[in-house]
Amino acid sequence: MLAVVLCVFPASSELQVEMGFKSFGSSCDRSEECNRNLWLECYQGKCNCTKPSETIYDQRIDRCTGKFGSSCFQWGVGPYCQENSICKLVPQSEFTTGPFKKTRAQYHGQCQAPESQFHQDCDDTREGSKCAEGMACRRGKCDCNPDHRQYYDETRQKCSISPGGRCNMRWDSRCGNNSICTPNNKDRSVYSCQCSSDSELDEDSNQCKIRYLGRCNSLNRECNPDKYLNCLDGICICRNPLNHKYSLRRQICMTLVGSSCNHPIGKVDKTPTETKVLNETKGPPCTENADCLNGKCECSGNYFETPDRTCQRDIPYESACEDGQCNNYKGMVCRQGKCSCFDQNNMLYQDKHKACLAQLGSACGKVTIDGFNNNQQIWIGCARPATCAETTSGTFKCLS
Repeated sequence: MLAVVLCVFPASSELQVEMGFKSFGSSCDRSEECNRNLWLECYQGKCNCTKPSETIYDQRIDRCTGKFGSSCFQWGVGPYCQENSICKLVPQSEFTTGPFKKTRAQYHGQCQAPESQFHQDCDDTREGSKCAEGMACRRGKCDCNPDHRQYYDETRQKCSISPGGRCNMRWDSRCGNNSICTPNNKDRSVYSCQCSSDSELDEDSNQCKIRYLGRCNSLNRECNPDKYLNCLDGICICRNPLNHKYSLRRQICMTLVGSSCNHPIGKVDKTPTETKVLNETKGPPCTENADCLNGKCECSGNYFETPDRTCQRDIPYESACEDGQCNNYKGMVCRQGKCSCFDQNNMLYQDKHKACLAQLGSACGKVTIDGFNNNQQIWIGCARPATCAETTSGTFKCLS
């Protein structure tokens, strides 16, 4: 019958004590007599800490620990740090002192005072009360440095650089959410934090927020509240899609005609937090050329409501115009400074209907041409007796 014997060994420091290794302060003739697991060696006839100028004995834990500024073992295998200090990971190239600075690569640690965090008490003149990296002690509290255009990011729990603030490509992570460290156009050696391509500057918070139709989440990709955007199914769109529409020209969500409104006229002088709350409660402004009257958006004088619930100026046929002013819902566009038919070969203006109408066999319905007038749709009706009907191929034409 095979017997299995399980041997349990004590921890290495305990094992050395049991094997007769001497403790701190004991008399010795050579270093092999001292407990090396406690980082002791024979020094001037006594078991003392390795390199006393850089290590110190801590009676609380019965072992030698690293002094402030000396190297330490980040993984807890070697000397600990003295009381009221921590072993902080630092690049190996920064080691200039310590008995282990030339040893194996895992010894990437330095004994440093514990750092005060954001809004904690601090004192730059006293060890153990200095602020964490990236913060400054201001009036006895750790704070981000406003002179360097920094702010405290609650999500990341660190000071981040605001858009426009100077940065270094090696520390790209210091830029705030949705921004990247980018070289200056004029001087490529100068870098600053700039909003990424799918984000834009929210002036109220001075942070980069995701723009219209960008991918979003609730953690670190917040939609721009200044544009009245909300994250719906992971996409930034207008807060109430049935009553709001994003204006490509104004680059903001706007309330459609007939919808409820209570947005104040003009810029409101509020703090960023108050402005955000105000935007959430007041809602977007009325669509262009509309006013908020009696709690509803209504078209201003000389403008009419379109089928899309926007407002358009009703400029007569062949009257002077500027781009985008002619009645697209009556088949007209601004051509050479005058309102004329969208297609002069297949459409004719009929004074009876005050509209340009397509002839028999021509295309009709809502027509969109990519890039034309911000993808504005042209509504094309048919001249009687023709009507706009769907063909077998799925297109719409004026048929008799």
